Amino acid sequence: MALSRYLSVSAITSAEKYTIEELGIPAIVLMERAALASYEELSFTFDMTHVLIVAGNGNNGGDGLALARLLKEKNLPVTICCPGGSNHGSDLFKEQLLITEKLHIPRIDLQDLDDLSPYTTIVDAIFGIGLDRDIIDTYAIAIHQINASNIPVFSIDIPSGIAADSGEILGTAIKAKTTLCLQFGKNGLLQYPGDVNAGDVRIAPIGIWSRP
Repeated sequence: MALSRYLSVSAITSAEKYTIEELGIPAIVLMERAALASYEELSFTFDMTHVLIVAGNGNNGGDGLALARLLKEKNLPVTICCPGGSNHGSDLFKEQLLITEKLHIPRIDLQDLDDLSPYTTIVDAIFGIGLDRDIIDTYAIAIHQINASNIPVFSIDIPSGIAADSGEILGTAIKAKTTLCLQFGKNGLLQYPGDVNAGDVRIAPIGIWSRP
């Protein structure tokens, strides 16, 4: 259910900064709400027999790792893949990754994406709206393998590889069955080819406030 409007990257970034820095709502709280909204949407529309979460090293990846923990809490089979490795990333990504390690949530390597047949749903949490360059190297390989698998994909906030303002493909991009935009729709998902790659677009509130 669409609950909010579509905005540019700059407007969304400004709202996030206002929410965190001026209202004082911690970024980790927004991440947890993003994970909860993603879990609710997933459980309603996707086969949860075995979920693979592919997480980048930024905060979008952190959203995916927080979702992994929620699936673990529900005793649902979940596996993680971090194509960019685990030695670097945003602070929130590192924090969420450490939690998944303590909970012994299984993690596979990039080469294991050659065979995705064990999974019934793939969660795309690789890149968010901050992506401003073409995707190359390990991430491009991961996206190719995901798209080639024909397994239904759920993208958190935006399909990885889609430019959030223009809808252009930045080198390569995820083809999602459903995209759950967090708080605001992204302008690029109203334009081709972003609208096609996004599949069914939903918008969920997570507590981000725009400046009055």
